[in-house]
Amino acid sequence: MKTNPAYHAAIVELARKIIVIEKEKSGMYDGIIELDSEFAKVIGFTSNKFMGYLWKEGNIITISLIESRVEGSGYLRELFHLIELKGFKIKVPNPLPKMQSILEHYGFSMHIEPFAPELDNYDPVEVWEKSTEDHPEISIAEQGEPA
Repeated sequence: MKTNPAYHAAIVELARKIIVIEKEKSGMYDGIIELDSEFAKVIGFTSNKFMGYLWKEGNIITISLIESRVEGSGYLRELFHLIELKGFKIKVPNPLPKMQSILEHYGFSMHIEPFAPELDNYDPVEVWEKSTEDHPEISIAEQGEPA
């Protein structure tokens, strides 16, 4: 039986799209994590909850500048939990004072690291971090001040 080349090409293209979506959902791609992207939805980073973006590099997700749409809703706590549940580390560079309080509450610690050594920029940056290997998971039901 002979197959139609256009049909075959359409099936191959559909398979490629499915593979890309599955890789994005699993967090295999590095770079920006935009609101409502496939992986963003998996970790609860959606436009009804947040403004901003995240950055993924390897097994690290960096939270640079995001804002919860509803302060005190627990959205940030849930984001931390889902990121850690997927096995990623979380880094937060140069957080504002209010964010520092939240990070301290959830067991993050601060250290200094160079800004971009790969670009010969060794300016010091304050980075707050919590590794899934070093700390227990954050429970969504955990009591305390909501993030």
